Amino acid sequence: MVRKTHKGGNVLEIVHSAPATAPEQAPVVLDAPVVAPAPKTVVKTAYKHRYQDKAKARGLTDKASRRGNGDWLQRELQAETCDKQGRFDLGRFEAILDANGVDYSRWNRTSHGWVGRVRMSGSLVLRGVVGKSGLFRTPEHTVDLNKIATEGDAEAAAFLAKWAN
Repeated sequence: MVRKTHKGGNVLEIVHSAPATAPEQAPVVLDAPVVAPAPKTVVKTAYKHRYQDKAKARGLTDKASRRGNGDWLQRELQAETCDKQGRFDLGRFEAILDANGVDYSRWNRTSHGWVGRVRMSGSLVLRGVVGKSGLFRTPEHTVDLNKIATEGDAEAAAFLAKWAN
């Protein structure tokens, strides 16, 4: 370090110099792993693949068929709440929830993706209600799952067997 001063004692310039013996080092570059952006879904990829495989097995390739597990209630809800282009009708879905006595007022409606979460949460709650009662209600009519299961609808019987507990 060199220090230059003026006659009055005030410091005018300070010069720092590196020691002559210090080796020059190359910059350190760490091999940081490439981090993919977080998915914008709460559904695990494995489940999504299962849903897609079930839809393909039924010969369906539309988005609405690939976004559910393919059980009896999912297909009924799809028929009741989706138009021909597969667009979800939230108003119709809420009317079905009301007809079955499901309270959905506490569910968040402000954050990104809230419609999908209402659809998923509503479907789960509705599965329990329909499975325990054996009745699927829409604003226009009521379907008795016990009756159609005894008439030979294997998918309705499987749904009741899974959700009736």
